[in-house]
Amino acid sequence: MKTIKQLLEKHVKVKVDRALAVQIRKFKIKFVSNNSEILGSGLIGHVDLFFKTSDENYFLNEILDIDPVDVRKDYKYIEAIEPSWKVTSDVLNLCWIYLVHRFNVSSLPTHVKKQAMVDILHLYNFRTLAAIHSNSFRYLISKQIAQATYEKLSNRFILKRVGDWFKYMDYRATKTLSKKSSHFKTLKKFGPDKDVLKILSDTQGRVRSTFILYYKEFLKVKEQGAGIGSDGMEVIIEGEASIQAINSPVTEAVSRTVKDMRSIDDFLDVEVLKATVGIFPSLTEHMLVQTIEYIAEHAKKKKIKEFVTRTLIHDYKYLQEAGDLQEHGDDLPYLSVKIRGMYTSSRTTTDEVREIRDIAEKLARKVTGRVNKQAIASVRNGILLYLFIFSFKRK
Repeated sequence: MKTIKQLLEKHVKVKVDRALAVQIRKFKIKFVSNNSEILGSGLIGHVDLFFKTSDENYFLNEILDIDPVDVRKDYKYIEAIEPSWKVTSDVLNLCWIYLVHRFNVSSLPTHVKKQAMVDILHLYNFRTLAAIHSNSFRYLISKQIAQATYEKLSNRFILKRVGDWFKYMDYRATKTLSKKSSHFKTLKKFGPDKDVLKILSDTQGRVRSTFILYYKEFLKVKEQGAGIGSDGMEVIIEGEASIQAINSPVTEAVSRTVKDMRSIDDFLDVEVLKATVGIFPSLTEHMLVQTIEYIAEHAKKKKIKEFVTRTLIHDYKYLQEAGDLQEHGDDLPYLSVKIRGMYTSSRTTTDEVREIRDIAEKLARKVTGRVNKQAIASVRNGILLYLFIFSFKRK
């Protein structure tokens, strides 16, 4: 075993037939559906785009029935594979390009082969875009800024000419499979190794180059302030833009909270949990944990995102207007007491506080299943304070 083709022939035993083509298509459709807000547009930065580890594992384990660890163990026999080269040594990437070859030389009807090959190249390009996108946008931007950036693109961008990312990836896949493509013969023979790896690096490079040029346009828009409130943060709730005059560390804290709450591993902070329970002795820890887990599980739902964003913006605005951020900006215990007082005071008169409390109370009741008013109030107050302390640590 000396070549990449021999390596993959050993490990990828799946039958290349209509059933496999259908499996791959269903997998792609599900991914596109889950990420339609970005793939169905030409925008970047306003929503997350992830090709998850669970997606990778499902394709390798359930569709191909292989263990990537076993494949990597045999890399030592393949001179062309350099394990430190992330793109060209990735097991899923190699399997995908090998499947394109297998469908290409199969006896299946032409339209079935072509669709399967396009679907696989779509997946490779989507994964490439997702990796670059998540590394470039650790914190999301508003849709208004994303739209302003897209409108700045000239027609030299193929993305701008075709209209959205899905069509752009379709364009790329079609070019790769074209008879005029420099990779056409390689996809037929699946060799020599250096040319096989070149398909991966070239394809990834084209998507990456487009994104880098696009990102430079975003930086220009950001620097010029196009579509951005000059003194504050823009928060989009149900499509309505409202400018909140809060400083950039707070902006970052809110953005990071909204992002981190999508993963329970990131959102469940033991230190914050203990601090919150310490401030509310009547609060049962496991009920607060239940609520935290629920928020993480449903973090992508508009109502949850709106609730968390609205709560935190109100908290910081309240502290700023009271002068507490200026005088006690680093004193978390002091600020936590202020936030606790705001939400627990029976003399609260603002509609905003009442509405936030009502939403938190409904959430607590739904998650815990409790009817006892005191228990529900404890969880309500606990999750509101937890959100504040959690976000403050991310300033």
